[in-house]
Amino acid sequence: MGKKKTRVTEPINPSNDVTDAVFGSMVRDVQAKSTKAGILVGHDATLVVLPVPAFSIRYFLQNTGLPLSCVYQVVGEEGCFKSTFAMEMVRWHCICGGFGLLIEAETKPTPDLRNSVLNWDTKRLSVEDAASFEDWQRKALWSVESVKKNCSSASGPGRTVPFCTVVDSLMGKASEKTLSNIESRGHASARYAIEARDLADFLRAYPQKLLGWPFTFIGVNHLKPYTDDHGITHFNTPGGKSIRFQCATIIGMEQSGGTKEFAGYSAATIRFRAYKNTYGAKDRRMQVRFKLWYQDDGGATRLHSRFEWWEASILLLANGTGLTQAQASMFKTKVKDICDIHEKAGGNLGKLYWSNRLGVPSSDPMPAHDLGMLLETRPDVLTDLYEALGISQNPYFVPGVDFMESQLGDTTARSQAVAIEEIRVKLKEIQDMPATGGLHELQNAAEDSIADEDY
Repeated sequence: MGKKKTRVTEPINPSNDVTDAVFGSMVRDVQAKSTKAGILVGHDATLVVLPVPAFSIRYFLQNTGLPLSCVYQVVGEEGCFKSTFAMEMVRWHCICGGFGLLIEAETKPTPDLRNSVLNWDTKRLSVEDAASFEDWQRKALWSVESVKKNCSSASGPGRTVPFCTVVDSLMGKASEKTLSNIESRGHASARYAIEARDLADFLRAYPQKLLGWPFTFIGVNHLKPYTDDHGITHFNTPGGKSIRFQCATIIGMEQSGGTKEFAGYSAATIRFRAYKNTYGAKDRRMQVRFKLWYQDDGGATRLHSRFEWWEASILLLANGTGLTQAQASMFKTKVKDICDIHEKAGGNLGKLYWSNRLGVPSSDPMPAHDLGMLLETRPDVLTDLYEALGISQNPYFVPGVDFMESQLGDTTARSQAVAIEEIRVKLKEIQDMPATGGLHELQNAAEDSIADEDY
């Protein structure tokens, strides 16, 4: 038997002044011509993320925040609170001084539930109904261009305002051609899937509108179950497979059991699954309770709600709650020496938790929610968890700092420490999200611009 040859990788020749000059000249020439032609120039070297409330969602995203300038898809069967979660993502933008646009493409609005997530700060969200498939696309394009125009004006705030567009749902309306055919024939009939083709084309054109801006696009979509020849259930999303390629992350949701009643509130258990994640590991999972309650707001009793991200963090660290058995085993092995979370019975208070690393003794345990809030005040523990679990630590979006400067990386490093602490405080203030007049004026300008367009 012959001796096995050793594979040798050919080394790359070191650069020199001549080749560097040729390459640099090429880059500058292409960028100069692109600028004149109105073409995108260069590449955004740094991923900037929007702060999110708690460790649990960071683990799920495999990132310390929500990557900006991206397209997301939230999918699930009916009744799993996917539209509500889209509003929660809008709330993250609001906390950082931004606002959102909801384009209703299903004609089944739930304003009380939507506003309860936003703590009834209705001035931060504009809602537009869509009459057709093309209608929501026009409004999505016009709104993002209008916000850009107003932010870039001489008196505008620049690229400092996060803006989130939500379409609920992507395939909720028929195309204008389909509607016209139904009107003329008096009934629907077999046809080519125009909407699926056009949605793929739209999502090939739209994402570059987000580049270089602290903007996010979220498309809500449905999961359609089907059974293969072997009796195994699978799921598809309306709109075809091609739309998956343009999404940074596809977030799957399902409700586990029904909504349960407790003293003073009701709660539904939601399971999350990352069907796709461009910026992290695929198939990460998470389980979170969604709580709803009524309270008196200055004489008016209104619905309030929140996703219990903090509680989910502690249950995840303690038991691997929400993960598969294999995932939980690996997860607990990685975190056991970093952050010890212990569970004990609390009588009428239910299960309570304590932790040596977090400075909470077994003699004075606390609810999972409270311990999860305490975890958010310990950047040393969080950093250790990020490193052990492979969670990417990218620069945060900083309110008041131009987004393009944030993408340069180190130029905003010194200002981030103070700004992120302020954001962290805001994230805790679930019941208090004050509006900002200047942002309301900007939002009104965007709405006026949309209203002025000729449909």
